[in-house]
Amino acid sequence: MTWATNTPLQERMRAAAREAKVPVFFVQAANDYSTAPSLVLSDEMKRAGKAVRVRVYPPNGTSAEDGHSFCAGGEHPPWGDEVLAFLREAMGADAGRAPR
Repeated sequence: MTWATNTPLQERMRAAAREAKVPVFFVQAANDYSTAPSLVLSDEMKRAGKAVRVRVYPPNGTSAEDGHSFCAGGEHPPWGDEVLAFLREAMGADAGRAPR
């Protein structure tokens, strides 16, 4: 909600994206307040050679608040399978297997 007007936040988040130690999958609904954070930060990570993916899903509900709440709740989120597949891929062949 504050991305466009908060330059210090943008700078801090860009630095964090460049230094990320884990794979990141940015997911947002198209009608969130802004999709710029996901697009900008995923670009930062790509340029830094980090494991990253970004997906902007179709609108969730009818308002920006509905879009912002896209990842909250729900038994079968539309992003769930895609995010789990990304994490399995990023973590390697043993991801998702129970420890022995």
